[in-house]
Amino acid sequence: MTDYLSNYIDKLQKKRKELKISYDELVIRSGLPKTTITNTLLKYFKNSPSTDVLNKLATALDEPCIDEIEQGVSTYEITPDKEELLMLYEEIGNKLGTEAQKGLITYARFLVDGAK
Repeated sequence: MTDYLSNYIDKLQKKRKELKISYDELVIRSGLPKTTITNTLLKYFKNSPSTDVLNKLATALDEPCIDEIEQGVSTYEITPDKEELLMLYEEIGNKLGTEAQKGLITYARFLVDGAK
């Protein structure tokens, strides 16, 4: 499972908890079987959930569908400065390893939140 998919599922689970929607209520809202919902939101699956399942959950939780997010990512403009920053991040990440990459992301989020 990619980090992107994992983060998306985490976002859906967080929204479900914020709205205080039970899995049974989500069954009604999404039309999906309870086991599919539970396995998806708790990440108990061998194969990644289908886009259809993710989109039904997103719609039931009033979140953007994964299709819309992916489309927005593909049209994101990469300026030369942003490209250089991404290349530097990748280079640093390759040298540091997975755990250090997560720390770097946490630090970047801290910087962004502080700049608001």
